[in-house]
Amino acid sequence: SAPSIACLQFAIRTPTHKLIITPPGQGENLSARAYLDHKNAHFIGGCMQEEIGSAPDTVRAAYQRYLEPPEFELYDLREDPFEWVNLADDPDHRPTLEGMLAAYRGWQQEVGDPFADAANIRFWIRQEEESRHTNYRVRKEFRWGYLGKFSGN
Repeated sequence: SAPSIACLQFAIRTPTHKLIITPPGQGENLSARAYLDHKNAHFIGGCMQEEIGSAPDTVRAAYQRYLEPPEFELYDLREDPFEWVNLADDPDHRPTLEGMLAAYRGWQQEVGDPFADAANIRFWIRQEEESRHTNYRVRKEFRWGYLGKFSGN
């Protein structure tokens, strides 16, 4: 994990739709910010802020969503394969959202995903926030607390 740019997100997809889940309480997506301000220029994966500023409204809206992700993003991969239009708040797509969310939560229970428990999500977020200014690479004794907590060790 890279705490200085961590953003916890999950996704599930079908042949026709994709649902991205971003647990609330994380603030700005620091991974997105890192790409936009040249902080991690050695692995640039998108446009820089200067390019986004002159882009069409659809592109600017998508990057704003990348910076400040809502809890749910739902995309129709047939109609919108590049994922420009978030349908999560569209009442016409509510059944799709609810069905995919139920499938995701069922999968979490099936595999024993520790992130099925909201307390574990809060623990992970808190630990990432606390570690943002820790040079954990030079601390030989450093160990992420969630590794033990989630494995039962």
